[in-house]
Amino acid sequence: MRTDIKPARASRALLQHAVTEQIKTYIIENRLKPGDSLPTEAVLSEALNASRSSLREAIKTLAALDIVEVRHGFGMFVGRLSLSSLVESLTFRGLLSPEDDFRVLLDLVEVRQLFEQGMASQIIERLDTGQLSELERLVDQLEGAPPASRSWRPTGRFTTC
Repeated sequence: MRTDIKPARASRALLQHAVTEQIKTYIIENRLKPGDSLPTEAVLSEALNASRSSLREAIKTLAALDIVEVRHGFGMFVGRLSLSSLVESLTFRGLLSPEDDFRVLLDLVEVRQLFEQGMASQIIERLDTGQLSELERLVDQLEGAPPASRSWRPTGRFTTC
């Protein structure tokens, strides 16, 4: 197995990563949702100041992650944004190393915690007043439930920044 990477290959990989991140930033900054269309390849290439080949490679990466969906003859769209590729990867890893099943499960729990903790404040910031009120009501209801019926304990109230 080769461990050396030629500078040209390394710089192409860095460029592809940069274009991939630019596309994700474009989706976020334009508040695109799953199913929304993306600009054409030519428009995106110009907007991101990237070559078409770099753009195509980035799109392939994002399609594999379910972030972008390419419908041939129709265009590119924001994908379903599912976690199926992550779950499939962890499942495959478990199949390759059955003796590491426990480690795979721990990894899955850690990833879930990272997602939930990392996204919580961003999600709360985007909630409107009615949604925040409903969330507060649900927390009050949970806090009033008998201890045996709840598996976690809230640490505080939800606030927006």
